[in-house]
Amino acid sequence: GKVNPKPKPKPSLLKPYLRYLLSSSSIFKSRARAAAAEMTVKIRLARLGCKHRPFYRLVAANDKSRRDGKQIEVLGFFDPLQGKDDEKRVSLKYDRIKYWLSVGAQPTDTVENMLFRAGLIPPKAMVVVGSKNGQQSANLHVSPITGEVLN
Repeated sequence: GKVNPKPKPKPSLLKPYLRYLLSSSSIFKSRARAAAAEMTVKIRLARLGCKHRPFYRLVAANDKSRRDGKQIEVLGFFDPLQGKDDEKRVSLKYDRIKYWLSVGAQPTDTVENMLFRAGLIPPKAMVVVGSKNGQQSANLHVSPITGEVLN
């Protein structure tokens, strides 16, 4: 006798509906473009290592993603348990960090301090408090390596 071939699965109703939404409606396309445009990138530290043995990666990531979640790019690493003068303590990809800063990525406070010490970014504007004329901005020269005020 004849052997019946495998029955064809019933087509899913979800796929045509999604195809309809994505092709016919420009609202969904514009929302996706707006979401991509609003995505802000942070340069931050992602923790690796074991318990009581931290090791950090310097990463570019969406600001909505988790600390150790999805990353766009790894920009370097930081090992806080190495000696302060050890060259293995911090390693940075300078060209890629400059690129991400140029396209508007925002570093966290800790990363901003690291980048300042590495000489990649200028210091924040400082404010002198307690002067006779109220608050005045100070033009202080700060060493990028030690963080000390040079006058």
